Amino acid sequence: MENSGGRGRARGRGVARGRGRGAGRGDGAGRGVGRGRAAAAAAAPAAAPAPAAAPAPAAAPAPAPAAAPPAQAAPQAAAPAPQRAPVQQQAPPAQAAAPTPAAAASVGGVTAQMQQASLSAPTGSSDIDVRGYEQLAESLVPTYFQSQKRSGTGRAVEHVYANAFPVHLGQQLQTAIFYQYHVNCVPERGPKVVRAMVMRCEGIQQAFGGRFAFDGGQAYSLTRLPEDSMDFQVIDEKQDNETITITMRKVAENPFGSPILLQLFNILLRSFMKNSNLTAIGRNYYDKAQIRRPTGPAVRDALEVFPGYETSIRSCDAGVLLIVDNIHKIVRTDTAATMMGRCLKEARGQEQAVEAMRATLIGETILTRHNNKMYKIVDIVFDKTANSTFEGRRKVSRNEYEDFTTSFKDYFEKYYDESIPNDQLNLPLLEVESKEKVPQFRREAAAEAGGARPTVLLPPALATMTGLTDQQRANFQFMKAVSEQTAMTPQQRAVTTTNFVKSIHEYPVANEKRDRFQDFQVRFQPDLVQVKAARMLERHKMYMFKKARTSDGKQIPDHLPMADNSPDFSRRIKDCHVWRAEKLEKWFLIHTDKNAKAAETFYVGTKQILTGLGIPFTEPLILRTQGDRPDHFVATINDGLKRGQPKFVVIMLPNNAATRYCTIKRFLLLRNPPIGSQCILANKYGPGSKNTMGIITKVCLQINAKLAGALWAPEPMDMFQDYMTVGLDVWHKKSSQNSVGALVSTLTTAQDRFYSESFRMNYQGQETITGMHVPLTNALKAFCRGHNRMPANIIFYRDGVGKGQLSHIRNLEVEQVYNAVKELTTPEPTEQTFGAQQHVGVMYIVVQKRIMTRFYRRSQTGYDNVPYGLVVDSDITDPEMYEFYLCNQTARVGTVCPTRYIIVYDTTQLRNPRTNILAKGTPPDLVQRWTYMLTHTYYNWPGCITVPAPCLYAHKLAYYQGEVLGPDNPQVNYIGAATPERRAFNQTLYYL
Repeated sequence: MENSGGRGRARGRGVARGRGRGAGRGDGAGRGVGRGRAAAAAAAPAAAPAPAAAPAPAAAPAPAPAAAPPAQAAPQAAAPAPQRAPVQQQAPPAQAAAPTPAAAASVGGVTAQMQQASLSAPTGSSDIDVRGYEQLAESLVPTYFQSQKRSGTGRAVEHVYANAFPVHLGQQLQTAIFYQYHVNCVPERGPKVVRAMVMRCEGIQQAFGGRFAFDGGQAYSLTRLPEDSMDFQVIDEKQDNETITITMRKVAENPFGSPILLQLFNILLRSFMKNSNLTAIGRNYYDKAQIRRPTGPAVRDALEVFPGYETSIRSCDAGVLLIVDNIHKIVRTDTAATMMGRCLKEARGQEQAVEAMRATLIGETILTRHNNKMYKIVDIVFDKTANSTFEGRRKVSRNEYEDFTTSFKDYFEKYYDESIPNDQLNLPLLEVESKEKVPQFRREAAAEAGGARPTVLLPPALATMTGLTDQQRANFQFMKAVSEQTAMTPQQRAVTTTNFVKSIHEYPVANEKRDRFQDFQVRFQPDLVQVKAARMLERHKMYMFKKARTSDGKQIPDHLPMADNSPDFSRRIKDCHVWRAEKLEKWFLIHTDKNAKAAETFYVGTKQILTGLGIPFTEPLILRTQGDRPDHFVATINDGLKRGQPKFVVIMLPNNAATRYCTIKRFLLLRNPPIGSQCILANKYGPGSKNTMGIITKVCLQINAKLAGALWAPEPMDMFQDYMTVGLDVWHKKSSQNSVGALVSTLTTAQDRFYSESFRMNYQGQETITGMHVPLTNALKAFCRGHNRMPANIIFYRDGVGKGQLSHIRNLEVEQVYNAVKELTTPEPTEQTFGAQQHVGVMYIVVQKRIMTRFYRRSQTGYDNVPYGLVVDSDITDPEMYEFYLCNQTARVGTVCPTRYIIVYDTTQLRNPRTNILAKGTPPDLVQRWTYMLTHTYYNWPGCITVPAPCLYAHKLAYYQGEVLGPDNPQVNYIGAATPERRAFNQTLYYL
């Protein structure tokens, strides 16, 4: 609900770490590893809780061998492995220079070949005409250089360390050749079965001398086989001693410095984690022996917390490093059967129960404890239960099969020793699909059956729910108990990760096992890497107005100081006037009869707070509803509209029921003209409520922001007078068929006016934005109406993109940007364009919040959190990318997580206002300071947030359109700027 005015944290969609296709397509130079994170050579099979399905609407499981090997996750792709930048393949000869090889000098134990940078020449000049935009849209060549990625301004911060550990490589390894072999199996077997056969085959072990690594599809070794293609025979004892032929065919010879090297190291690391009693769940490994159970009356043994590790060996500026972070998997103790029983109990009829089950379960992620696999629920099959039977076929001899019929209940009891309670036997089955990469032969079988991905049927009693429900997240005591188990201090993280790195070499020795890293001359140093280039940015000044005025009536700016240990200025707000006040007039206050006393308390407090904040207002029209149903509130609003068109509506709700809230919001927004609104909860203003005036203050601030007012303003940066800032984000929902994109741009150099527009994308789950052309064109028109010119440069902050998508995002989305600019720049000015323009630069920055990297500051008592305002642009950064890390928050409990900013495209031109000299590219220090400044301008929180304000505004807008308006509703297919009233409304933050 909106009355809290809280921090408004962005709901993460998570960083995409998809595993790409295998490396079998590589040529002699080893370019077959894929791009970005898509470097895994092969993926693990989608181990089903029930066996392969028969062709049916919901595939019924066929039997698997009783002694089927345990499921194993696929090796995680090597995070950022060195590679040629995709830009070089697109650049025309006249604009892009050939890639410059790095020097052969050794850097941190690895040659600079592993840190080869992608350089490109500048594009264009300072006056590019319309034809220049067409050329830029085709080439999309960034103008930044490798030397630009870091700068040394700011106060240096000493004793800063990262959760990274040096990787030392032997001297002989630097001159060795890594041979890559593609492994084929006849008759065909799943990757995990092939992996087991290869690792126990004596002939393969002897041929490689034991020095090889295998991930289920590709084998890597320092030893070359006598022939380029060799066959090995293995007896499959589980399939009637059938003879399996394993063929190893050489596909590449990779020199030292190839991306294959990092991929090999990550394969070995995951193999170590598997053999060290850690359990693979999804992409990561967890220690089930250290399961934690939050305690307390709010939790009541409702969940379990699995501690684990997320690892990645990558190439950084400081050399090859092992990044290790502590992670936790939250698993609830209730099952899907428990959720179904709850829906049946609360529903008033069968249809309502069916709808409740679908809304509660479809799209959720479950864990099957009998094989430690993660699945996504895609449907509920109501015509089948655990007592239902299915037909299958099993192998009885080498060439003989027999058909059989069994029930789901008997199947899981026989093969998995899992019994289903009698009271849950008649519940409908779940149709689930694996969260892991699906083998090719299973994808082909699913395609023949008419499905996109292979699915299996699963009894709900065997499906353990994961994650937290919305009710649990809203329970403060519950979340406090969970954070006590998951929030680790910097000292705890440093100790646990260091002990983990020590165990990589100590565990094999203590358990008399082979150290596979020693075979490849790799050694991990259990010491955190020191970040020597950490800097503290100067704290940006934020201003409101003093309540006192000068003798001639002018307002006096008042600086809002922030404490050293907390990046917020909330205590000073009540003593100041807002930066730009919008009059609250022609407004309604609507409440029910039961909440009349609470409405009076709110009204009296609102008059007092608005006066103190310097916001002018008039008396509202107070209306009472006949009931608390959604249609009652809509009818009351219609009665008020008969007395005049309001500019704003405040609705006091009895509770936070989503249906009522969405109905009211949808009714007010889809009108023409639309009406801004603020929903508040009655219990916050009733007898016994705490901090009532503080809540009213936040509500008044939100109302002023929704009326296009400015609460505070940053100190202007002279170098960014002609810049326009744009935030972009995408919203997804598991049960929706469409995604929603959102764009929020600034309209003033003070960054205190915004233009917001959302749009529906006709696909679900994809991060690439399509359809940005029209909203961006409307935003540029709004900017031009206020300045009578186009912005000189546009900086985009794009949220929710993984590293493997960077090239695709840059090529597709930047092209839409230039098409929008081109539409508004024609040689002859018209009513819809603004004439021939000088160069409009574009900087595209990808914002990543969910990352592995952490920073600590060492003190006499151990490791502590780093101060806010810390920026790191070297040592731990990728040598091929223009990026930096920014820590702009504090944490009372746990460890702060920095935000990663990757500049994937830059054609900006910066004009010095003092010398009027135009320079290509914006210096990194200015980009960092500008980004830091924008984290202070989010009007839902008086202080710093984790991302720039336009980025979080875009997240809020996309969420508002998707959750409140409904992405699948044809009435809200596109809410653009078709009318002047809509254009004016889009310049307010109505979605806060």
